[in-house]
Amino acid sequence: MNSLSEKQALLKTLHPVTALLYLAVMGVLSFALDHPLYLAGILGVVVIAIVQVDEKKTFYSYIKIGLFILALIMIVNPLVNKAGQTILWRGPYLPLLGRISVSLEAVVYSTAMGLRLFSVLLLICLYQLMVDPDQQFDIFSRVAKRSGLTVSLTARLFPQLAERLREITDVQKIRGVRLDSGTRREKIRKRLPLLKILLITSLEGSLQMAEAIEARGYGSGSRSFYEINIFRPRDYLILTSTFLALGAGLVGITQGWGVYRFYPVLGPWVDSFPEFLWMILIEIILAVPLGLNWGWEIWPFIRSKI
Repeated sequence: MNSLSEKQALLKTLHPVTALLYLAVMGVLSFALDHPLYLAGILGVVVIAIVQVDEKKTFYSYIKIGLFILALIMIVNPLVNKAGQTILWRGPYLPLLGRISVSLEAVVYSTAMGLRLFSVLLLICLYQLMVDPDQQFDIFSRVAKRSGLTVSLTARLFPQLAERLREITDVQKIRGVRLDSGTRREKIRKRLPLLKILLITSLEGSLQMAEAIEARGYGSGSRSFYEINIFRPRDYLILTSTFLALGAGLVGITQGWGVYRFYPVLGPWVDSFPEFLWMILIEIILAVPLGLNWGWEIWPFIRSKI
């Protein structure tokens, strides 16, 4: 089943190569630059993009995971990292860890790294929402046929497992099994049979898929293409903004912009006015697809032209 929803936002109608390049550039810039303000801006762009795609259920599941990772980093790293000089709190002495001390520098560094991981996690979510698994297979199969099939099946795996587990759970509840009642041990004992059923259905689904692939003559000759993706004006506009953002990022890196000094004491939030303008500019360029998506939904004229 196609995991993409019926409602088609502009971000869902892009050529797969356009979507992949756009997301890849944001991911590369997230790893190349570590300024907290820039990382917060990247996170904001990704969140708005997911909201525009209108996949709230998927978004909330990733938000829960991301917030957990962010909280874990912000709690653990300041407790074990003693590099900062601005001490906010001194705790007791613990074996192996020594005296616990929390510094402002460690807190800010943990926040920045948490924002980076959060952004990457949501980029993965946005990738799954923007690029259909069949389109992924279509792209990669032109270059590496077997690897393309592996990538496509992997992208389908977790959504399908989640959907099957949800269906199995609903069936068990209809049969009168109270999965959420009792102690924690009883809840675990009641849910263990669900994993057995999930494993059996997954194996059956794998066998059916293998039979379908063999019946269609996969690997017996040159591959045919059911659907041909074409580049449209919106793809060229977003590709242009993507390469502009990449170029601006490279220029900033050569100038030493977007790199923040965390230790031993925090550096200034903005070293120069040009760096501040550069950070704003690069965020605006990355937000161009969001503006096009907004215009796509508001004005039919723009929809007809791009």
